[in-house]
Amino acid sequence: MDKRTQAEAKTKILVRDKYLLAMWDSGSQRICGKRVALGLFSVESFSSNKKPEHQVARLLAERIVPFLRDEIMQNEKVLRDNLKEVEKDLQDLQQDPLYASIELAEAPTQTYEITVEQRGAWPLVNLFVRSFVLVDMITSTLKRIHSLGAIDFSTYKRREKKLAKPMWQTMTRLEEAIKGYHLQRKAISNIKETE
Repeated sequence: MDKRTQAEAKTKILVRDKYLLAMWDSGSQRICGKRVALGLFSVESFSSNKKPEHQVARLLAERIVPFLRDEIMQNEKVLRDNLKEVEKDLQDLQQDPLYASIELAEAPTQTYEITVEQRGAWPLVNLFVRSFVLVDMITSTLKRIHSLGAIDFSTYKRREKKLAKPMWQTMTRLEEAIKGYHLQRKAISNIKETE
């Protein structure tokens, strides 16, 4: 991506549940998607920085980017499997004549926007943001199952939490790896400066 295109890039997704907003931006020091996305941007931008003074940072970043990508891809696979599970549950309900007879007149769905700042919309960040779309799809499907009366609200929230848990675990691993990268980068940079 050239610099002009990168500067104009902006990632935006629409989600249908406030649960995802809290997952994206907790507004505190707690781990959240926004902080992880900023960290991914930082590592990925260092990995492509060709300036000689950033050579060490670039080499370290080039080593960690494949790990970060693999973590995100593994998480996406788990979330896709979780989505298939709840979609199958919904499909089974819709084939049951008792549930099929219920026609839900749903109100227009409210959507909430999650935006990655313009400078942060890099490929690794966009790969990470896709996981939020999957969690939103899982949550929406569970909400539909709840609306049909097949599960109560506490079961809906318990399943939502369980099926979104891989996302929280992945964000934690990514955050730890990104922090480790920056600590190592700063330690090596400090050693070079004292020489």
